[in-house]
Amino acid sequence: LQTQSVSLVPTRIQRTRNGAMTMTLEVPSTNAENADSNPALDSPANGKKKNDSSKPAKPPGSQSKLTYIQMVTDAIIALKDRTGSSQVAIKKYILSKYPELTPDKLKPNLNKALKSGLKANRFLKNKASFKIHPDFRKQMKAKKSTAKKKVKNDAATSQEGKEDRQAAKEKARLDRIRKRKFPMEDWKLIAEDKELNVSVKLPRRPTLGLLFPDAAAACKTDTKKSGLLEDVFVVYHFFRGDIGWGLDNSKQVAPFTLQHLLECVRQIVLGTAKRARMIPPLVVHLFTVALQNLVPEDLQVALTASSWSEVLVLYMDAMERFCEIGQAESAGELTGHPIDVDYLLGESDEYKDGAFPESTSQGPYYFDTKLAKVQTKLFSNDPWMLSADELFCLLRALVDDLVANSLDIALELDDRLLTTTELLKNKRTADAHYRKLQTTRNRELLEQKQEEKERIENGIKATRSNTKTFSVSEAQLDSAKRSQQKANSLYEKAMQRKIIRTLPIGRDRQHNEYFHFHNDPSRVFVRKRGKAIPSTFPFKLQDLESFRGTWQSVDKRSVLEAIKESLDSRGEREFGLSRALEPVCKMVFDDIKESSEIKQQQKGKQELERKLENAKLKCEFGRKSGRLVAQSEIEVTSLQAEVDSLEHIIGSQNKLDEVDVEETTGLNALRAFDKSDTISRASDMHTSEQENDRLIPVQCSNLWSTEGNNGTGLVGIFIRDLLELEERVERLTGEANINRKTIISNLETASEAWHANMVLSVEKTTKASSAGEHKNDAASIAPRTPSQTTTSLSANQILTMLKRPLLLLEDRVFQVSGLAVASQDAEDADDNMSTSPEEDKAEELGYEWKRLVHRLGRIPAKAHSRIRRTLVEAISAARKGQNAAVVAELRDALLQYHPGAAGACKAAALSVLEQHGGFIEDDDYDIEDIEDAETMKTEATEKDFAAALSAEAVILSSSLEGREDATRADWINAVKRAKTFSKIAALAAGFHTKASKLLDKLEEEHHTLMKAIKTWEKAAASKRPSKKGVAESSEVWADVKHTDVFCLAKIAPYPWWPARKVTAKDEHLCDALRNLDRCLVSLVGELGGLRVVKTGNLLSFSEGFPEDEDLTSYSKDIQDQLDDCMKMARRIIRGRSKTD
Repeated sequence: LQTQSVSLVPTRIQRTRNGAMTMTLEVPSTNAENADSNPALDSPANGKKKNDSSKPAKPPGSQSKLTYIQMVTDAIIALKDRTGSSQVAIKKYILSKYPELTPDKLKPNLNKALKSGLKANRFLKNKASFKIHPDFRKQMKAKKSTAKKKVKNDAATSQEGKEDRQAAKEKARLDRIRKRKFPMEDWKLIAEDKELNVSVKLPRRPTLGLLFPDAAAACKTDTKKSGLLEDVFVVYHFFRGDIGWGLDNSKQVAPFTLQHLLECVRQIVLGTAKRARMIPPLVVHLFTVALQNLVPEDLQVALTASSWSEVLVLYMDAMERFCEIGQAESAGELTGHPIDVDYLLGESDEYKDGAFPESTSQGPYYFDTKLAKVQTKLFSNDPWMLSADELFCLLRALVDDLVANSLDIALELDDRLLTTTELLKNKRTADAHYRKLQTTRNRELLEQKQEEKERIENGIKATRSNTKTFSVSEAQLDSAKRSQQKANSLYEKAMQRKIIRTLPIGRDRQHNEYFHFHNDPSRVFVRKRGKAIPSTFPFKLQDLESFRGTWQSVDKRSVLEAIKESLDSRGEREFGLSRALEPVCKMVFDDIKESSEIKQQQKGKQELERKLENAKLKCEFGRKSGRLVAQSEIEVTSLQAEVDSLEHIIGSQNKLDEVDVEETTGLNALRAFDKSDTISRASDMHTSEQENDRLIPVQCSNLWSTEGNNGTGLVGIFIRDLLELEERVERLTGEANINRKTIISNLETASEAWHANMVLSVEKTTKASSAGEHKNDAASIAPRTPSQTTTSLSANQILTMLKRPLLLLEDRVFQVSGLAVASQDAEDADDNMSTSPEEDKAEELGYEWKRLVHRLGRIPAKAHSRIRRTLVEAISAARKGQNAAVVAELRDALLQYHPGAAGACKAAALSVLEQHGGFIEDDDYDIEDIEDAETMKTEATEKDFAAALSAEAVILSSSLEGREDATRADWINAVKRAKTFSKIAALAAGFHTKASKLLDKLEEEHHTLMKAIKTWEKAAASKRPSKKGVAESSEVWADVKHTDVFCLAKIAPYPWWPARKVTAKDEHLCDALRNLDRCLVSLVGELGGLRVVKTGNLLSFSEGFPEDEDLTSYSKDIQDQLDDCMKMARRIIRGRSKTD
């Protein structure tokens, strides 16, 4: 191509089925107009000579057949000398006009020309001068007149031919115009209009208002489907569509409308949500519902209406880890798949290949730069600090995950696609059959009319033999038409039920797209096409060209009718749009009818006022008879009442009505949904299967704060949960918190200060403009009126006020449950490890962690799950070996764990091993066998292990007794370091979940204890053994005080076990147990568990095991546990003796 210098222009790019793109190139035409501009076409190979630009051009005025006698004639005429021109003057004139001639060459030729002219009577000599002969002058005039006449005749002839040709062209043009059939393709219509010089005067298209008149930036978009409102529509169509979540999971989603969601978006865009420090509850509801179906159980325990943003950040972090390691643990947990967004938005009627693929190793959007920035921003800020675009970008990402992970939706869409394809075939077949019959019928009717006309002209009478019968009867045509209408109706219904979004109903000639949603029929949305976005490609690709756009809305019938009138229905595009807008006009607010009614009311008012004025004049100046005066007064009173009533009606129509923000933002619908869900859960409590099969939606309507401290609002919900736990602890212990009143007062102050600025703005609209025309009059409705004495507190101060009650409550539950004593015993045992030869065997557990860490050296870095599991077991072994320093160092190494870079964690653990002397393998130590067993164990439990969760996610549920990979101290430090309310709420939610389960267990154990005491007392009174008593191995609970007396307790079916005697704080409970010859003990090694033991089943700890105790009858696990507990008890006693 370069050697031939032929320029190629790409004209079209197509995408094949396998995803490849093909480009069609067009070579410019080689006609005469382009021959000069293309040197390749002038080459010798084409048989043409090149233009010689070096050859000089002819001088101006030079003629190829000009003679010297003609030069002399022109010179004499030009000099205009009455007596004639001399030879010198003639020569001078010729040389000046023709500079290419030389004097030497001109002189002899000039003499010859003068002589020839004199002989031919062309010149006349007057002395030494020459002039034109009179006869020759006459000949010249005659020639000029003849030439003029000829030119005139030729011009007249050519003008008549031109007019005839123009008339013929005009006739042909009009014939083509009449024969055109509409509608036709738009590009063809534009080309023919230009060719036939047709211009159609259409009404001017009305100017449409923005979807958000007070937030123009939020209405911006582009043709690549990226923008705030695109995300809003995708979210709405998923949650409120006609399949999947729109129907089957309706119990999880509140029945909101598009207007509710748009009003929430508007509140966020205008900044009122940021000032109120609260996302609209409907948006929070959608986030929580989506997260409930995506996050694993470790994050669900911390998911509330206040902590959803923190859970979302941790979920996205886990998704990013999965994408980095390229492995998904299960099909329904923490996975993301790409979906066909064009189908979701309505740009395509068919799915692309692989729209719902199987499990993939890489998520479609977690490497997106925009999402990464939003995630970073949300990590250090509360959600109300995000813009509307950022919030709905996150929500759309969650919707993509829900669609990708929902196999039911994919199967249902495929099934509907097959059904719709079949109905489309039937529709096309019915249309073709009806058109064929109709064409045949029309042709036969035309032929019949022509035959009838010919018979009338020829005077032939119509008979059965000369009358043509129709091949298509009227009944057949009607039947085909009914079949066509039925097929079209079925197809249209299928299209409406087909997908979880609505197709654009049409496009106009400017490529503006019109949308009408079935769930919000009162408005038409328009995506106006704007300027093209500059492309980074060096050439223009029309298929990949993107344009800016703006979202507009139409909510009045008059505007919609004006749009219909401005459409050019000759083109297929606007013809289809015009037909689609016809049924829509019936659903839009009829301002035309209301305007005419208002005009009639105004006219009626004027007529009544005129009658009232006449009645007053008649009453004042009319006849003064009593009966007539009374009638006139009654008439005036009646007319005045009618005028006042009509004025009231007209005034009420133009009055600005306050719009309830709770109704416009969908809060009332959300409250009704939460209330109905609570009732349905209460009715389903007796059916465990129903309770377990569906998720319990998070109550989000309480986010809106109401009057008083009733547990509503962000801080109100936080305080309500704390006080509920506090009350349960008080009921268990029977002791009230000394600082309860002070804490409650501080919490109420924090709640009032937090919600002092919680105001959302709404607008006042007239009834005439209630369909969507916004006014500038704005009103603010506050959900609650804060106390006048409420001090202004910053967000950090309020967070600090919430942290202290949370930590105090956690510590109280920690103490009441007995976990504090168990934790203190473990620390005392760690601090008093023995080095005596008698306990060398016991100290061997201290080397178990070395063996486990040494195993890490043979595990590859890719096996991240095995590395983490092995390190957690090493930490547990070090803790059992009472090596606190090693535990701390190995936990620091565990914090460096990352699925994509587990080598750093492995290296840190091996470094700890080297610092503590390393590990020497024994001869009988078969590392390969252990690794094989460990591999089998890992493979069996790999799916149950959420390795992608970060340390922050694990800490959420590490309060109270802690976890293997996180301790209670980590949770306390996280609470102290928290800088956002979302973080505090997530930590509090994790604690609330664990504390609620723990208190449920304690309440049940306390009930078991009290029931057993009553049973034993009844049996003692009747002196008969009770068969319904509680087993001694059952755990019980009571508010007790632990003593320093250790003993051995015999509890069937276990051997003698080390225990500590405890004393109940309730005197009545102590007396009851003493009378029953029983006591409460706390077994060493258990986390707060209590047992009821008979006094005869207790031995002094120093006495050791009874001689008749045979430990070989118990399993090896029980023997190992007993051995560990005995060592722990000895260390605790040794530590107490040192202290004493």
